[in-house]
Amino acid sequence: MNQAQMMPMSELSQDLYGLSAATEEAFLNYGKALLVIAGADGEVGEAEFAWLVRHRRKMGVPEHVIDKYREFDYRAADLTTLHAPVDVERAVNDLRAALFHVSSLRAEV
Repeated sequence: MNQAQMMPMSELSQDLYGLSAATEEAFLNYGKALLVIAGADGEVGEAEFAWLVRHRRKMGVPEHVIDKYREFDYRAADLTTLHAPVDVERAVNDLRAALFHVSSLRAEV
């Protein structure tokens, strides 16, 4: 079985969520899922996107992954296909954390 390489997450991620590593695909798809949820009103504003970038950097997401968020078409995305491969140490499920993050985003913007 070919297992995806795990990448370390930040110390903050470990402190807040108990997560120490994730695959690049999980990093990418979790951020994309946040964009889909934040864009459910039809737009991800500049402040919302800036929050996402800051949050993902704090979690230890590599810059080349963050760059892919800029190109992502959240309006055409299917949240269920993004969620399927997101398995960050099996600690994040059913996008509950994503919903929490988006609600935090709305409060900060």
